[in-house]
Amino acid sequence: MAIIAGSATVVGLISGVLGLIFLVMPGLKPEARAGGGQARETSARLTQIDLEPRISRGQYLARTDQPTIGFTRQQLAVRGAFILFRVRIRGFENIPLILRRELVDARTGNEMSESSAFTIKPPNEEIERDWHDWIPLSGREGQYFAIIKLLHKGEDAPLATLKTDAFSGLP
Repeated sequence: MAIIAGSATVVGLISGVLGLIFLVMPGLKPEARAGGGQARETSARLTQIDLEPRISRGQYLARTDQPTIGFTRQQLAVRGAFILFRVRIRGFENIPLILRRELVDARTGNEMSESSAFTIKPPNEEIERDWHDWIPLSGREGQYFAIIKLLHKGEDAPLATLKTDAFSGLP
C-alpha cells in the first residue's frame, strides 16, 4: 500500500509541475489534436485544368467575372496566358497560404517574372476549388512555362507545385 501511495504522490507531483509550467509558458504546451491525439493530416495539390496562351486581359476579366473599371482600352487589349487550375488543400484551416506564380523562359530556364499577389486562407479543414491566373506576355517572344507554387509563410519548400506545358510568347 505504501508503494502505491508513493507512486500516486509522484505522479500527482509531476502532473502538477507540468500543469504549472504549461500555465506559465503556454508555448511549451502540446497542441490539442483532433481525432484522439492523432497528428493532423496535411496535404495540398495543384492540378492544371486549362492553359490559353493568347487571350487579352479584358477576355480574362470577363471569364473570371471581374470588373474592367479602371483599365484603359490599351490595358484591356494586352495579351497574355490564362491558366485555370484546381487547388486542393487539407489540414490548413484558417492558415494563410501564398500562391506564387513564376514565368520561366523554356530555353534558358531564367525566371522572367514573379507574382505572389494571392493568399488563400482555407475556411474549412478541406477545400477544393478552381483558381486562375493571367500572365501578361506582350513583347515576349519564345517559349515559356509557368510554375505555380502553394507556400506556407516562412517555409522554403512549397506545399504543392504545378508546372505548365511550354507555350509560345507573343511577338
